[in-house]
Amino acid sequence: MFRDGEVGHAQISDNKEATARVLSNALNQFGLHSLSGDYTIFVNTDESIILSDFIQTIPKEKFVLEILETTKVTDKLINAISSLRDEGYTFALDDYTTEYQEKFEPIMEYVSIVKLEIMGMPLSSIAQEVANVLKINPNIKILAEKVEDIETFEVCKQAGCSLFQGYFFSKPSIIEGRNLDPSYIVVADLFNALNDDEDTYKIVPLFDKNPKLMLGLFKYLNSRDSKIEDIKTIETAIVLLGRKELRAWVALLMFSGLNDEKFVEPMCEMAFNRLKLMKLLATKLWGESNKEIIESAGLVGALSLLDSIASVSMEDILQEINVSTEIKDALIGHKGRLGKLLYFSTFAEQENENLLKRV
Repeated sequence: MFRDGEVGHAQISDNKEATARVLSNALNQFGLHSLSGDYTIFVNTDESIILSDFIQTIPKEKFVLEILETTKVTDKLINAISSLRDEGYTFALDDYTTEYQEKFEPIMEYVSIVKLEIMGMPLSSIAQEVANVLKINPNIKILAEKVEDIETFEVCKQAGCSLFQGYFFSKPSIIEGRNLDPSYIVVADLFNALNDDEDTYKIVPLFDKNPKLMLGLFKYLNSRDSKIEDIKTIETAIVLLGRKELRAWVALLMFSGLNDEKFVEPMCEMAFNRLKLMKLLATKLWGESNKEIIESAGLVGALSLLDSIASVSMEDILQEINVSTEIKDALIGHKGRLGKLLYFSTFAEQENENLLKRV
């Protein structure tokens, strides 16, 4: 659910932006593994979201797309839901009552779960509400929402509900985390580059400029597929994700309410400078032809300050992204050739000649 700041209720002026921010935080900031583990996530959608550019960013194995009762049902929406269902997406109807039956009947064949609005409904009428839904589609699972006492739970269970939600089971808690959204200008540049079908070598420098954008990409990749391992360069991450998915991910960032001021934090500028220094040193040591180790060195340089930028330990950051063991070792304990290079670069920034002699 979307919550603005520390308030315990929703203050939503734009459904599309609210859902985009929820998705952006879940996929790019918290990471799905730490947020939900192996559990399925329900996220609110309407026609603006289902028909949006960023719908493809939602991992279909992890999410249920919950269609709000305010959604406008059109032929275009029905076709989109049908196509997404064929691709493996799961749909639920939110706050459903008999009054919405006619409105949503055209999409009931594509819906897997119907959430019955129990609050305010006489207990004696729940069984009939369930029967009405199952008459339309007997394969639908019924979720009783806003269940607040044992009596309501037992009645819903006897009526045929198999899923339950409400204060009787658990009250919602607000999950907080430091905002890692990259600046709007960098995202806009990336969006334009992808729309212009620029070569990958022209897209990589846009990530180099903003470590937060780089971290977001790795976290998103991990949210899509936690089994991906041994990523050594940003270019590899872009290829693994694919242009279509990358474009959808950037569209999600565009809609998630990013700050429109240019990001000029000194730590980000320092990370960019360290990235350039690491690449330069790697080129001198191993030659221009060894592109992979040069890009890996730059990646280590960019990521090396994220713990300070995000106020999160490096160990926690590395649990959420799938970089190679060599890169992890360099970042955690200055181990291996990249670790020694990072160690050297750190003291070179400080112009500490005595320490440099020990490297």
